[in-house]
Amino acid sequence: MSKSRCQYLKEYNLLIECFSPLQGHKDFLKSHVECYSSIDINTPHSLLIDIRDWDIETCLEYNKEYIEFFTNSTRRKRILKIAFLTNTPNQVAQTMIFIDSVQDINVDIHVFSSLEAAISWINPHININLTNEILANFRIKAA
Repeated sequence: MSKSRCQYLKEYNLLIECFSPLQGHKDFLKSHVECYSSIDINTPHSLLIDIRDWDIETCLEYNKEYIEFFTNSTRRKRILKIAFLTNTPNQVAQTMIFIDSVQDINVDIHVFSSLEAAISWINPHININLTNEILANFRIKAA
């Protein structure tokens, strides 16, 4: 069973994903695909990917899989921005390797340590309280 949680906020064209502390690298792509397939998104949108609870080690092998998946995905053509929420050096390192490897695909991707900064960058009109509540509910469900 997938340990990710996702919700699409159509009014903001924002897909929120939150990954569980129990997930490993191998489950990340599977969970992302499950999330996308459960939601019909045909319009340009942004992603907020919360990996703050994800206890990962930096792994070049898995990053290659993420890069290959993302660069070959038809979904990426509809993605405007991706904001990763992190809080550990390993999360930042893993994300930065990914960003450096896909910088030529014309999708803005940044790493943030606060939800407020991430939301402000994606779209300052997004309701920060609603987003925070969604992420808090994901954490409760994952526990």
